[in-house]
Amino acid sequence: MVEFFQLAGPVALTLNLATLLLGYYGARVLRLSKQQSTTVSIESGIQRGTLGTTVAATLIGNPVMTISAAIYSLIMFATAAGSIYLGQRTIPQVEETVSVEA
Repeated sequence: MVEFFQLAGPVALTLNLATLLLGYYGARVLRLSKQQSTTVSIESGIQRGTLGTTVAATLIGNPVMTISAAIYSLIMFATAAGSIYLGQRTIPQVEETVSVEA
């Protein structure tokens, strides 16, 4: 497993960071808020892990190819956690009040 991580890890990390950045800045270009852009970024990064595993396991039918998707998924959770942490530290929290009339 360590050998697979050494081989696929740098590529998976690069792909994941690129996806996070493209998701974030693509959303900013569309004038979404920083909170919304962070959400789009994380969602973009997380979907790739599931998609890769599904394609490798079902369409290609090669269980060995799911290893790189699994490595991507492990890295993805770490980078998503980092994105969430940075977002909470740098984006001001907005409290929304909702009034409900009975």
